[in-house]
Amino acid sequence: MHFSLTVLLVVLWTSIVSAHSIPRASAAKCGKKLQRKPWHTLSTKEKNDYINAELCLISKPARLGLPDATNRFEELQQIHRIPASVSHNVGAFLPYHRLHMHAHERALREECGYKGAQP
Repeated sequence: MHFSLTVLLVVLWTSIVSAHSIPRASAAKCGKKLQRKPWHTLSTKEKNDYINAELCLISKPARLGLPDATNRFEELQQIHRIPASVSHNVGAFLPYHRLHMHAHERALREECGYKGAQP
């Protein structure tokens, strides 16, 4: 079981990295940290900005060749759904889920111009 999860995480990481180039540490610049907020505390504009960014992902074609994914939003859902029966029941769940959330937020920001943090 441990081996299959490790292989799964490597495959997922490769998919995410292929979709998003990761800047080298020397090229990365520190900036203002994003802070996630609960949905009910967001202003109407912040909610609309987030929804529009998600709609933007829905409007973009799929790039990873995942089954049943026809757009970028569905690809992120498939990356989460496919390994769910394995990843949700092990100690590696939190790092896996953080990686997934990071990829989703990064797609919102880089592909759709979203400026806020994911709620």
